[in-house]
Amino acid sequence: MKPVRIDTMSCFLPETWEEVDANRLPRLIQLVYMTPEGPAMYHELIQVALNIKPRVWQKLMKKHFNRRLTDECREANAAMLQQLIMALRWLWQDALDKQPFAGLT
Repeated sequence: MKPVRIDTMSCFLPETWEEVDANRLPRLIQLVYMTPEGPAMYHELIQVALNIKPRVWQKLMKKHFNRRLTDECREANAAMLQQLIMALRWLWQDALDKQPFAGLT
């Protein structure tokens, strides 16, 4: 797990399927394999991977992308989101050749 700090929150970003919490695993699989790619999908993917509640995520997005911020600031915040997406690219690239939820019965 890779530690990630967003504002005052400390989160952990999984780096393999085995590190994904069993409660979040079905939603991540659905997002990666069955949801068309797009901004909403990527936002939810980051939110689920970091285990951030939807209401908290919405507040973060309003804070970091509101119109009162400069364009440069919003672009820097967008670059950080892109880095999170790139850190999650293993979801698409790593082969899902073994059951990630083998411990569940």
